[in-house]
Amino acid sequence: MACFFIGEDCDTAVRIWDGSGWNGLLGLRKLQNRCLMEVDSENRIRMHNDLRDLGRDIGEKEPPHRLWLSTDSLLHNLFDKLSVRGIGMVQKHGSEWPDPQSFKSLAALPDSRLLTNMSRLQVLKASGNCVESIFSIVHSPQLVCLSPQLVWLCWHSCPFTSLPSWIPLNKLRVLEIKGIELETLWPDEHQAPLLLRELIVDAPLSKIPESIGHLKNLEKLVLHQNERVEEINLKTFLDELCHLKSLKCLVLRKCPNLKLLPDSFVNLTNLEYIDLSGCFNLQKLPKCFWKLQNLQHIDLSGCMNSTTLPPGLWKSKKPPEIE
Repeated sequence: MACFFIGEDCDTAVRIWDGSGWNGLLGLRKLQNRCLMEVDSENRIRMHNDLRDLGRDIGEKEPPHRLWLSTDSLLHNLFDKLSVRGIGMVQKHGSEWPDPQSFKSLAALPDSRLLTNMSRLQVLKASGNCVESIFSIVHSPQLVCLSPQLVWLCWHSCPFTSLPSWIPLNKLRVLEIKGIELETLWPDEHQAPLLLRELIVDAPLSKIPESIGHLKNLEKLVLHQNERVEEINLKTFLDELCHLKSLKCLVLRKCPNLKLLPDSFVNLTNLEYIDLSGCFNLQKLPKCFWKLQNLQHIDLSGCMNSTTLPPGLWKSKKPPEIE
């Protein structure tokens, strides 16, 4: 909690803990009942600074270890720890991210202890080429594969056009990725992370994988930049998306080719929040929208005034808020 989740969305933390073999919701309630943390009005985790420092001290000293240090301190601690479960790269004010070459040089060292330490990696928050460099340690010839236990990957400034094949997706529960070079997520539709529960993408994608419709556990989908997505790909994606009955939150911003939503949106029975802001060519919402009884909020800011709301929307027992 103290090492990685302060400021994170509460639901995100629960999904990650569940993927790590714990009861995330139960653990969260226990921490709240003991006044060790709180959830603010924006559903984000907060913790007193003294408790945070105490928790981080314990996380660093007791196995399995959590590291959120930078540069030389992080590299030194990779050798010093018995088992590393999480790495969070911290970029302090005025400092630079650790040199990726430093991690690559570690991968070349014949120290089996380092490789063993990294083999249980579950949580990784990093930026740019540092992700590839850290994985080069774990993906050494001495190990069969790269950390198959990875459940959370937060990757900013991704330098690739799609997720590289050396990223382990089979147990991933939460993926947050940003990068101006990204064109799609996974190049092969068969690579879709089927256990994924949360996907946040801030990148100018030109193609949204249709296999997102196969992610039956997906609860939150956020796509921030969609100006380059072609209309035919968008239509296929939306048709596939409507199979995700577990989906609660959908954010599809800045999508000029979005004109209509399919009537099959009625299948998203658990949908609570939808954000279509910046979709200025959106003409109307499906008539079936009023059947989405769990819908609480619709964001249409930045859409044209001609966007038509279905009259039946007000038949809902509790009509959703509309921006």
